[in-house]
Amino acid sequence: MNKKNILLVGMPGTGKSTLGALLAESLNKNLIDTDILIREICGIPTQQALDELGNDAYGKYECQALEGIVEDDLVIATGGSAIYQKSAVMYLKKNAIVVHLRASFETLSERIKDFSTRAIVIKEGMTFADLYAERMPLYQAVADIELITDEENDSPHESTQKALTLIRQHADFA
Repeated sequence: MNKKNILLVGMPGTGKSTLGALLAESLNKNLIDTDILIREICGIPTQQALDELGNDAYGKYECQALEGIVEDDLVIATGGSAIYQKSAVMYLKKNAIVVHLRASFETLSERIKDFSTRAIVIKEGMTFADLYAERMPLYQAVADIELITDEENDSPHESTQKALTLIRQHADFA
């Protein structure tokens, strides 16, 4: 197996953007953060887009952003809700090792202090615990590799080294 890209999926707060940047640097690949792509497509910040346009319209922009990625040798850090764009995720998976960054519900609750600024796609009346329970099996179903990111003593650099080890065990990456 020689897939060219690395696709990071997971809940908000698991470290996709941070770990994505470190992995890209370590592997000498370009980083694409889909939250930035969505912002560029919408012309407004992601939180504002979600607030003003709603979940469905935001999802369409997210799908457009994901399906617009055609390059190779990338690390792709997705937004937490990208998992709902099944066709787009499966399109990217064809040429990517999918790494599910996983943290416990408790850890994520501690990391995300202000949910109103995180552009989290969540249905009305749903709690963060409900969202966690809904998304976890979706991430696991698409993942090739799972990396736990809530170990207290792991720095972002240590998590990057663990990710690199797992990725290299999974495929032929330089």
